[in-house]
Parts: sequence; C-alpha cells; structure tokens
Amino acid sequence: MSKDVILYNTKGKPVAFIQFAFDTIIYLMDGQAVAYLNYLGNGRSRIWGINGKHLGWYDDDGIVYNSEALRIGFTRDKYKRVFNKKEVFKSKRQK
Repeated sequence: MSKDVILYNTKGKPVAFIQFAFDTIIYLMDGQAVAYLNYLGNGRSRIWGINGKHLGWYDDDGIVYNSEALRIGFTRDKYKRVFNKKEVFKSKRQK
C-alpha cells in the first residue's frame, strides 16, 4: 500500500493529496474528492475532475500541470527549496 502524496500550490501551501489505493483519487485537504488520475505510461497521468472535465497532468516526478501545461503544483520532495525558510526569508530581504 502506497502512502498518500501531499500536493502544494506554487506558494508552498498544502492544498490537496493523492491517495494511491485501488483508485487514485485527489482530495482537497478537507477530505473532499475532486479528481482522479488516469495513468498514461512513461510516468505521466491525466487529471480528470469528478465532473469528467480534463484538468491537467501529474508527472511521477512530482509536478502538477494545468490543462494549459503550466506548472501549478508539486510535491514536497520535488521542490524542497520552497520549504527552506532561510532561503525564503533571504529572497524576501533581497527584494
């Protein structure tokens, strides 16, 4: 059984999680099911809304793309630098 993967938005806020079980479902942090993954192969899955609308893609390397192929989310492992508070603080001070 695989563990859940938390998805973060581009500001580093946890917004959803993927539950890898019999069906691969994406839930908001409040537990509401909003989408599911359809594995395509080569480490890429389509993201479909519960309403059947194509929302984007999820790469096994931890990046979420919207339907316009823009990066809109990621896993913690993919962009650890976002969670390094010293780096975030330093970048704000340099502005």
